[in-house]
Amino acid sequence: MNNSISSLIAIVLLQGATQCSTQSVAPITGTIILTEGWKPVVYLIQPRNFLEIASNYSGLVVDSAVIGSDGKFAFTKVPQTEGKALFQLCIQKNANRFPNQLLDDNPLVSNYMPVVLQKG
Repeated sequence: MNNSISSLIAIVLLQGATQCSTQSVAPITGTIILTEGWKPVVYLIQPRNFLEIASNYSGLVVDSAVIGSDGKFAFTKVPQTEGKALFQLCIQKNANRFPNQLLDDNPLVSNYMPVVLQKG
């Protein structure tokens, strides 16, 4: 199915990102509405350097969250950052076994979205 990113990730709400530290309460929650053929898991990937931004099989998978039947998810292991930090939210097709494979040959059908988190 050739869907655009707006169809794959229809709604993404990041809430509670006022404090980016590893803690027992999920600092980042959201909602993703998936179309058929996608795993109900979202991955939080952190590029470690400039070359890993939007690069396949690169970047550190720092957390994953199951997407509930209502589309809600929560990350609980967000690394502590002092300033702004770039992350990527990524979903995978059912047949894919790698959490950090980025599909970006066509930007309208990509499976990830960059997100900048900032303390406070």
